[in-house]
Amino acid sequence: MSTAGGDGLLVHREGHVTTLTISRPEARNALTAGVLDEIARRLESLAADPHCRVAILTGSGERAFAAGADLDEMRARVRDAASALAYDTEVEALLRRIAAFPLPLVAAINGAAIGTGCLLLQCCDVRIASDLAWIGIPAARLSILVPFPDVVRLTRVVGPARTADLLLTGRLVSAHEAFAMGLVSHVVPAAQLRACAREVAQQIAGNAPRAVRELKRLIRAALPETWPLPGEARESYEAVYGSKGYREALAALADRRPPAYPDE
Repeated sequence: MSTAGGDGLLVHREGHVTTLTISRPEARNALTAGVLDEIARRLESLAADPHCRVAILTGSGERAFAAGADLDEMRARVRDAASALAYDTEVEALLRRIAAFPLPLVAAINGAAIGTGCLLLQCCDVRIASDLAWIGIPAARLSILVPFPDVVRLTRVVGPARTADLLLTGRLVSAHEAFAMGLVSHVVPAAQLRACAREVAQQIAGNAPRAVRELKRLIRAALPETWPLPGEARESYEAVYGSKGYREALAALADRRPPAYPDE
């Protein structure tokens, strides 16, 4: 059974498995706050549904799982340090709601998972990538920051050295390199991705539901709680979003050209 969700989200149920598909093909499935809120609301509804045992999260098409935050929304909302911090705090709260889903959440990474798309992956328990997927967080290339709790989550997954590699270079890594880093659980041929995600989800759904829930809870409890954005982050936000580099990044995006960052 398939239904249309609000804000670019499709919902399909098959037995005990529900698939949520980010459907904004015109924007390469870029994530607005509304899309993240819709994902969180759908998952909260599924958590209360005794017939749902597993959810799959994927993107529409073959090009992108989620190609970052929606740039039009960012340009409209992020004007200075205060608005940037407010925006990131809102996004982080939405990601927390998604991560709090008590049932297993399987990511089927059908293409690029960039920026906020990569952060969304950290909310998922099992991450299965197409061999054509690319993953990364090009924040440094765009003169923006990554919310501190998400830096903590990423460091837990891949370690500090690889986190520094990903964030400071801003490079995108292939699905196979992401697997070697521990960013994804499996890499499969693109044509087999959705079937593989369903197979894994159905295998989980065939297990004892209460045991699965409690095992997920224990796995999450084994990790220290990620604390909120710290007050000290204000200094970093003022330094970055008040800089010549940020103004140049916005101008370069508008002109569709590479940025030429000045010394600061």
